[in-house]
Amino acid sequence: MKKSILIFLLPIFLMVGCDTQENQSSGDSGTDIFDEDTATLPAQPREETATKQNDRNAGSAITLYHNDRFNFCVSYPRETFQLDKESQNNDGKSFVNMDGFQMEAYGRNQITTDETLEEAFEFEKSENQDEQARNITYSTKGDNWFVVSGTEGGSIFYRKTYLLDDQFVTLDFSYPAEEKNKFEPVMKQILENFPGCKGQKEEGQGT
Repeated sequence: MKKSILIFLLPIFLMVGCDTQENQSSGDSGTDIFDEDTATLPAQPREETATKQNDRNAGSAITLYHNDRFNFCVSYPRETFQLDKESQNNDGKSFVNMDGFQMEAYGRNQITTDETLEEAFEFEKSENQDEQARNITYSTKGDNWFVVSGTEGGSIFYRKTYLLDDQFVTLDFSYPAEEKNKFEPVMKQILENFPGCKGQKEEGQGT
C-alpha cells in the first residue's frame, strides 16, 4: 500500500519541482542587473580613468604662458595641446588639442571705470543665453571672480573670469561632452594656478 502511494505521488513532486525552477528562471531573466538611473557600478571605471589621466598629466612637462599686457599666467601640460596662437592685439592666446579640447586665455579692460563684477557677470549670462545654440546650466560668483558653464551643441564649455584691479582676465574651455572624463582633470589642473604667475617659469625656461 505504501509503495503504491509513493509511486502515485512521485510524478506530482517532479511536476512541482520543474514548475518552481521555471518560475525562478523566468524571474531572473526579467531583471536588468544594470539600471542607468540607480546603478553605481560604472562609477569606479570612470574614476580610474580620470585618475590615470591626471597622473599622466602630473608627470607632463608644465609650460607657462605669461601675458604681459594684462599680466596673467596660465600653466598647462604642454603635450596636451598641439596648436596655439597669439592674438594680434596681444590680449591673449588660444590653445587647441586635436581631440577637440580648446582653451583660450585673454584679458580686457573694464568697459567703464565703475563697471562692477556683478554687472559683468549678469552681462555674460544674458549675452550667452541669447545664443540659441548655447545652454547655460551652471553659474556662480565669488568676491573677485565668476563662472559660467553649460553646453553648446555636442560640447561642454566652462568660462572663469577674474576682476584684477581694473582688468578682467578669463580662462575659457571647450571640449566634447563624450570626452568629459578625459579633459576635466586637465582643466582642473590648469585652473589651480590661474591667473597668478608667482614662482612659475615662462615658456622656454624649462618645466
